[in-house]
Parts: sequence; C-alpha cells; structure tokens
Amino acid sequence: MSTPKTSFAADDGQEVLDLGAIFAIIWRGRWVIAACVLIGLIIGIWRAYIAATPLYGAEVQLVLDTRDEKVVDIESVVSSLSATDEVIRTEVHILGGRELAGQVVDRLNLISDPEFNMMLRDPGFNPVQALKDMIKRILGMQVYDTTLTPDPAFVREKVIQTLLANTRVVNIPDTYIFSIWVLSENPFKAADIANAFADTYVENQVAVKLNVTEQATGWLAERVTELRSQLEANERRVADIRAQADVTSPAQLIGLENRLISLRSALAERAAEVAEQQARQTEFTTLQTVEDQRLAARRNGYGAILARADNPQDGWRSVLAQLTRDLREAEAKEQAIRRSMADLEITIATQSDALTEVVQAERDAEASRLLFENFQNRLRETSMQIGLQRADSRVISRAFPPTAPPCRTRAKF
Repeated sequence: MSTPKTSFAADDGQEVLDLGAIFAIIWRGRWVIAACVLIGLIIGIWRAYIAATPLYGAEVQLVLDTRDEKVVDIESVVSSLSATDEVIRTEVHILGGRELAGQVVDRLNLISDPEFNMMLRDPGFNPVQALKDMIKRILGMQVYDTTLTPDPAFVREKVIQTLLANTRVVNIPDTYIFSIWVLSENPFKAADIANAFADTYVENQVAVKLNVTEQATGWLAERVTELRSQLEANERRVADIRAQADVTSPAQLIGLENRLISLRSALAERAAEVAEQQARQTEFTTLQTVEDQRLAARRNGYGAILARADNPQDGWRSVLAQLTRDLREAEAKEQAIRRSMADLEITIATQSDALTEVVQAERDAEASRLLFENFQNRLRETSMQIGLQRADSRVISRAFPPTAPPCRTRAKF
C-alpha cells in the first residue's frame, strides 16, 4: 500500500502542501480517529462520574476585631492584636497551621472518618498500587504492609495532612476578613469542619488570654503573700526597736539636746565658780595681818563669821574652813553637772541611734506597704479580667452546607 504524496513542486521550484492529499489521508483513518476520541471520552466520563468522588466546598468568614472595648478602666494583662500586615499574615498562618488543624481533628474525631483516615478505607484491589509494589520488589525496595496496625500518632498526623490538603485560608485583600474554605465529600461535613476551624480559632484566642491572665493572677497572688509577710515583719521590727530602746519622738530628742545645752551652760558657770573659789582660797591663805583678813572676809561675804568669833585667829580659821566647804560644795555641784551631762549624752546617742534605726525601719515598712498595696490592687484588677476576656476575632459568616454542584472531584485511585 503506497502512501500518497502530500506535497508537490511548484513552477518556481518551491514545495507546496497538497491539502487534498492530507484530507484524503485523514478520511481514510477516520474510524481510527473516531475510536480514539470515543475511548478518551469514555475514560474522561469514567474518571469524572465513576472513578472520582465529588467534593463540596464550604466557606466560613472571620474578621479581626480592631475595636478596643473596655468594660472597666484597667490595664489588660494581654493586649489585643494590632491590625498590621504582619499580624494579619501571622493569623493566616495560624488558621492554616497544623496545631489548629490537629485540634479540629480531635474535636470532630476525624480519625474515625474514612474520608480523612485512609487506613479505614477498604483497599480492595488497586491495580496501580499493585504495580507500584511489584516494581519496588523487583528493585529490592521495601514494601510496607498496610494491614499492620499503625502508630496512633502517625495516623493522626496523616489525618491532619489530609485535612490541610482540603483546607484553604486566605485574607480578603484590603480587609481584616479571613476566609476558610474546606472541601469534603459530604456538604454537611464540609460546613461542620469549616465552622469547627472558626470556633476553635476563636476559642483558642480566649483560652490563650485566659491562660496568661490566670498565670499572672497566680504569680501576683504569690507576690502579694510574700509582700504581706514582709510588711508584717517590718512592722514587727519597728515595734521591737521602739520597745527595746524606749525610743522617744524626734521632738523629745530635740528637748534632750536643748537640756544638754543648758547643762553645758550651767557647767561653765560652776567651773567659773570653782575657779573663783580656788583663787579666793589661794588669796586668803596668803593674808597675814588681821586688818587684811578682816577686809577680805567682808569683801567676800565672810564678815559675819569673823564677828561671831571671840578672837581674830579663831574667826579667821572659821573663815578658811567655810571657804574650804564652799569650794568642795562648788566642786561637787560641778561634778554632778558633769555626770548628768555624761548620762544625758549617752541617752541622746542611744536614742538618736535607735530613732535612726526606727526611721529606717519605718521607711522599709512604708515601702513594703506601698508595694504590697500596689500588687494587691493589680491582683484585684487582674482577677476581674478573668471573666472579661474576649477574642480578637469573631465569625461574621458561618458555613452552611453548599447546594451548588461540586467544586471539584477527587479520583478514587
């Protein structure tokens, strides 16, 4: 059977396609072409309506709430999320993350769902998998036995992967809205999973704030207990110092210092009096004549003693004896003032040291009191926040079972 020529040479020597010959070739092979088209059509219909499973998509929408609502005017332990591009991108990754997907798997028990846990499906005879296993055996590769009981952690991880493969999270441009799309073979299941994603995400935001607030409350309660003990110890220390040292007030201490000043003035006067008495005694002992003795006695107030005497010698001896007694009395008064001054100086020094210690202890107690009251007030504020925590996001459109045709299909093999 010869092949017809599909081209011929023109007058100018160039080769020209013969469309008639080409059409004749196609016409002769029309049944082969029709058979190929029919086979392709049959395969496509088989994969679309028999071998593939229809998937339904459900969408839930959340919005990042940027409003700062305050029920009471107290500082929050955990601040709200700021509406920046970085925060929005971060929240998109959290919504599409493995941790949130794992919580949804546990919440809806998707491990028991054959759609997401392929281990629960009836394997049947899979020619494609059988061919892969045969090739692996020929190449000496390990073939895993799918009939063995897998590790629960491994199964859960595979279910999470399957769920994430059927989930899409996007941020609607120029808005604070997040859209979560979930695909499933069952439209009701798709809506339940999408709503579970949104509910779990919102609950996690509240749970994180509540957990941080409870931790802060516990820490503050411990600090308040410690500060209360420290405050009581400082107050006891102040009372003990006052009791042991019999501490006076600052005003009384000033009175003691003024008294010491008065004693110093009195001591100076007594010292001058003693010096005068000593000088007088020295002067009297040098007098020899009766006339000088009489003049000195009268000048210094001892004339009455001479007048009472029977003779001048006895009178003068009485004057000298009285002079000695006056000198000793003046010296005794001087020593008494000195002892009083020494005792008062010791008292002032002791009271001053004790008062300084009391003042320092009172400052410590006051500082402890202020710190204790500050922490106690913060503890009250933080305890009030436990019941006021709210999520930074809220659902604005819940997912409902889709009624539209399947958005796409999944091949069974």
